[in-house]
Amino acid sequence: MPCTISDKLQYYTASNTAAGLSGLTMLAVPSSNTIFELIGGSYRLFSKGIITTDAYSYGRTTLTDGTGTFTFVLPYSTETHPLSPPLIWNLIFPDGRILSGVVPAVAGPLLLDDLVTTYSWAWTAAATYLSPGNGVFAKGSAPFSAQESLVINFTTPFTSSTYEITLTPSIDTVTSAIPVTGYSNKTMNGFTINTSGTYSGAIDWVAQA
Repeated sequence: MPCTISDKLQYYTASNTAAGLSGLTMLAVPSSNTIFELIGGSYRLFSKGIITTDAYSYGRTTLTDGTGTFTFVLPYSTETHPLSPPLIWNLIFPDGRILSGVVPAVAGPLLLDDLVTTYSWAWTAAATYLSPGNGVFAKGSAPFSAQESLVINFTTPFTSSTYEITLTPSIDTVTSAIPVTGYSNKTMNGFTINTSGTYSGAIDWVAQA
């Protein structure tokens, strides 16, 4: 049974009256595109949807209505394979903020505050991306959207943190510039890709022991 997450995007007037922000795009992007979801009694592979931006093409999108309300219906972590590590979902807001966590096994509807207060979701500087690998070699394409960093987590940890990392960025889809890239926080479990400034595009990466 899926979980319903529903809340409002709104601003406040000088009199502290809430006004809904309508017609804004919200995204829900999974941390991996090699996931099977339980649908109609069978586990089906995630496929690309209607999002045209390659970085988020395996995600889901919705628009806020006239009251600023948005709704996502997402599978429980127990309804996706593999079960471990649990699938992380990234809620990406129109202003670039990202709220990330594991979908709880409750029907909802849940508010954003419920996710943070009760279910340990957290605001992140970058979306979390899970990469398949065998502990010796891993590669992927890291999707950036007006971000300066993105966390890469290996599904299979390396045996040490001495592996080599190669980064190859695409041109920025907004500015057409090529970003300066680097990495930080390199551990056996993954690393963080960093850019010299706000960047939108994809950075291909290879990690090899």
